[in-house]
Amino acid sequence: MAFVADTYLDPRFSERLFRDEDALLPHVLFSVFLSILDRLPDHSRLRVVERLIHSANVSAYPNHTLLEFSYILELGHLAHDLPSLSTLVARSGIGRLINLARVTDMEMYHFTHAIFHATNFGYAPGPRLSSKTAAGARRTLDVAMVMYWHGQNWDLLGEFLICDYCLGQSQSPLYQQAWAKLFAAQKSDGSLDGPYFRRDQLRALRGPARARYAFDRRYHTTLVAALAATICKTPKA
Repeated sequence: MAFVADTYLDPRFSERLFRDEDALLPHVLFSVFLSILDRLPDHSRLRVVERLIHSANVSAYPNHTLLEFSYILELGHLAHDLPSLSTLVARSGIGRLINLARVTDMEMYHFTHAIFHATNFGYAPGPRLSSKTAAGARRTLDVAMVMYWHGQNWDLLGEFLICDYCLGQSQSPLYQQAWAKLFAAQKSDGSLDGPYFRRDQLRALRGPARARYAFDRRYHTTLVAALAATICKTPKA
């Protein structure tokens, strides 16, 4: 926690807002995170964040990015003129039938993150998801889980498990089988190969380059699995 607070106060962190437009979302996330935990040294910074959101033309961002912004701003009770989270969830189409034979990984990430934000990671499903939308999302997850574990994409499989839990589907046999697949894929050090990990490329590397490749291709999938294990009710391995 001290590391996060120190990073937030580092002038180099704030300066990135003026050099890199992609820094706005993590900056807002840091501000809200520290505010919720009452670790924000100066709460006037939240008013600065509100002005940044208002002046940054955020409304022109794609829907999945707006959804994340709206979710974070709602958590922090910050004023904004973005569409409501419920409106953005409806636009995301998570309840519509998806052609999984042609879907891209990025489209599936948009699908999973819409569910994360709509349900506050399972803690507040509320009225943001109608019963029809939730049922459609569950049908998609049932098929996607089998597809992605056969493709050994542990990254998205971990996100699907979180989504199933968020949608109240953690008692299904398919959910239990998916966890078994994820457990079986885990290495002795707890890591999991990411979707872009290639064993032949790892074998061709030595020293720091080898370690860096292994980290880069495994860290996100390992974090997703850790997040799933933290949020979900997991069966025993």
